[in-house]
Formats: sequence, structure tokens, C-alpha cells
Amino acid sequence: MQGPDAEVVQTRTAQLVARGADERHATAVLSLLHGFCAMDIIDVADLEGRELEEVAELYYTLNAHLGLDHLLTAISGLDDTGRWNALARLALRDDVYGSMRLLCLDVLSGSASAETAAEKITDWEATNTSRLARARSILTEIFAAHPADLSTLSVAARQVRTMVGRG
Repeated sequence: MQGPDAEVVQTRTAQLVARGADERHATAVLSLLHGFCAMDIIDVADLEGRELEEVAELYYTLNAHLGLDHLLTAISGLDDTGRWNALARLALRDDVYGSMRLLCLDVLSGSASAETAAEKITDWEATNTSRLARARSILTEIFAAHPADLSTLSVAARQVRTMVGRG
């Protein structure tokens, strides 16, 4: 994990350790939610013929780079009382994870295994400048407006999908 996800786990682990929890166990438990994407990482590695470590590093680096953790956090903050609200929230979250999987495949498709995750992302961004600029512009506008609601987060999830270049 990298970026805000890693910081959240570290902060919450420190809080639990201060209350007497074992650090290794606290870290393992608090990392479970962030491991939700493990099956996507395994699938991407298999599809692209890459090592798991390479794909996991790219996945978490790309997530931190694009700030998708903010989108997922905002989705988690949506009202989930009632069946339809809960289903809408689940669908949005699933959509973002699906887009992240496709983005990872997209970045890997034009890269060499020897490149670092940051180099892969830089090359991918250079190839997809206009599409990424449009999506980022709209995402910036969405996250500048508070509070985020179902309609704005649906648009944000759609913008993440538009970042994917491969079909």
C-alpha cells in the first residue's frame, strides 16, 4: 500500500497499539479492506504474464497517484440506509474497482517489466494526455464541491472509466 491508504493503516495501527494491541495483528486486520483488490491484482498479473509484486506495486502506486482513495472514501460516506442506497453505493464502489483493474491493465500493456511503477505511469500519462486531462479536470471540480452526493460520485466514477484507453 502507498499514499493515503498506507497512512490510514499506519495511523489506526498506532492507535490500536497504544491501547495494547499487537502491532503485527493490528496491521493485518486494518489492511483487510485494502486487500479487497487482491483478486484483481492476481487476475491482472495472470492476464499480462507479470509478477504479482510488479502488478501490486503498480496497482497501489496508480491508486495513490490518481487519488482514487478519495473517491472510494466519498462513496463510503454515502447514505446506505435502505436497500436502494446500499445497492447504489455498492455498485459505485464496484465500478471504481473495475475501472482501477482496467487502468492497471492499460498501464501495463505499454510497459516493460524492468520499469518502476512510477515510470510506467509517466509513460502511460504521456501517451494519454488529453483523455486524462479532461477526466482530471472534471474530477477536480467534483471534489472541490462538498458534500459529494450520489449523482456527483456517479459522474466521478464515469470519469475514472474514461481514463481507460483499451477496450
